[in-house]
Amino acid sequence: METRAEFAWQGLTLEVPEDWNLGRVDGDFEKGYARLDDAEIVRLELEWRRVRGRGEVLRLTELVDRYLENLKKKADKAGASFSVERRAKFIKDKEWLEDSDYETFTWEADYRAYNLARACPACGRIVLLRVLGRLDEKLDDLIEAIFPTLHDHPRDDQVFWSVYGLRFFMPAGFTLNEHELKSGHIQLTFEQGKEICRVQRLS
Repeated sequence: METRAEFAWQGLTLEVPEDWNLGRVDGDFEKGYARLDDAEIVRLELEWRRVRGRGEVLRLTELVDRYLENLKKKADKAGASFSVERRAKFIKDKEWLEDSDYETFTWEADYRAYNLARACPACGRIVLLRVLGRLDEKLDDLIEAIFPTLHDHPRDDQVFWSVYGLRFFMPAGFTLNEHELKSGHIQLTFEQGKEICRVQRLS
C-alpha cells in the first residue's frame, strides 16, 4: 500500500489506501456502519456495536455464526456460490490482538472478503472489519498493511476524526449530532450538553 490516508469515525481509526473514500455511514458510537469505496467497487466495511453495560450477552462466535448464516441464505436465494473459511490465517502479526477476543475468517461469492470480528474489553464494542477484493486479486500486502492499524476507541480524552482529508481532534465529551458530507461541503456538528461545535470545510 503505497500512499495511505487515515479514516477515523466514532472513535474507530484505520489507515487505508488514499483513493478509498467514504461511500456510506450510519449510526453513532454505540452502533453503526461505514463503507469505503474506490473508483470501482466497495473496498472496506466497518460495523460496530456496543454490548457491555446493556444487559446483552452475545458471544463473538455467535455473532459471526449469524452473520455468515445470513450471507448463506442470500447466496442460496440468488442461486450464487458461497464458501467460508473460519479461523483463516491471513494476519501474520497478531500481537495487537492478544488482549481481545477475536476471530478471523474469509468468504467468497462474487468477491473475496477478509474479515476480522473483534470484541474490545476496554470500550465494550464488537467491531467487524471487512476488506473486499476481486477473486483474481492478490491482497496479501494490503491486508497486512490495513488490519493492524485498526483502533476501536480513543486512546485519550481527544477523539480523532478524519474523512475526505479533513482531520481534527474533538474533546471526548462531544458527540456527533449531525453530519453533511457533500462534494465541496463537509459539515460535522457536535454537541455536549448545551454546547455546540461545528466543523466545516468548503471548497
